Amino acid sequence: MTGAQRLRRMKFMSSQGGIVNKLRSVLAATDFSVEAGHALARAALLATEQQAALELIHVLNEPWLAAVKSIVKGSVDIEDCLVTDFNQALQKEVAGVFQTHGLRAEARVIVGAVVEEILAAGSRADLIAVGGHGTNPLRDFILGSTAERLLGQRSKSVLVVKRAPDQPYRRVIVAMDLPEPSVTALDLAMQLAPLASITILHVYRVPFEGRMSLAGVSDINIENYRNEAAFQARGQIESLIRTVAKGRTGIVSAVERGDAPFLILKKQEELDADLIVMGCRQRSPMELFLLGSVSRHVLSDANCDVLVSPEQAAV
Repeated sequence: MTGAQRLRRMKFMSSQGGIVNKLRSVLAATDFSVEAGHALARAALLATEQQAALELIHVLNEPWLAAVKSIVKGSVDIEDCLVTDFNQALQKEVAGVFQTHGLRAEARVIVGAVVEEILAAGSRADLIAVGGHGTNPLRDFILGSTAERLLGQRSKSVLVVKRAPDQPYRRVIVAMDLPEPSVTALDLAMQLAPLASITILHVYRVPFEGRMSLAGVSDINIENYRNEAAFQARGQIESLIRTVAKGRTGIVSAVERGDAPFLILKKQEELDADLIVMGCRQRSPMELFLLGSVSRHVLSDANCDVLVSPEQAAV
């Protein structure tokens, strides 16, 4: 598909109101850790701003429950006791949300596999919010955090909350891949942070640059090649801003050459951004195992919230 066709597609999507018009529902998953508390607080803040429904869940891990049952034997039904206890804990969280935001949230305990149950519960939600780490850092290190495993599913927009929220998002970075930019990522950034300044960042590498040098291509020609790649990238991003942002101010572009995770994190520090938004393309399990992904690197090292959405490009 040509650049002109992609631009027409973006115009059509913009005329239809974009991918995300308004959040209708937000799901927060908690394991009662400090980080999960930050996620619930941010989810409640977003739900209040968006006038969306909020649901809070705790997944009672089935393998862990089976291990507990094998140890604790007797007349007491340990599963019923644990579900009751966790339900009471959830109701305290719900009461806190109402006291702070005046928002009534639904809450429930689910028994099952953590990632699968969160995705099932979030199938009708527009956004899933989770903490950056769980209650067991060693297990997270070995198996990958719940957040990382959720991102691996690539089926829902997942907000990984790393900071205790004290205000709406103010400075946002949208990490943008080209030549098919993620309309979803920009739409979500504008929706979740309507008052924020937004920087659309594209990090590129010049294909075969090393081979060009070995083949005797002059440094001047290589530099011209780099400049042309950056020029084209800026043009694509500016087209995206004009067609999708619908005249909203405070959105700028930045194009840099180099390693994507490093430069995204560097830009976050420079701008003191409080949210990074990334569209995430599907990768094979082998690619993720051997190479990881930009989103995983950023998620691991960012000191701000990270929103990753299944990528819907302007195609």
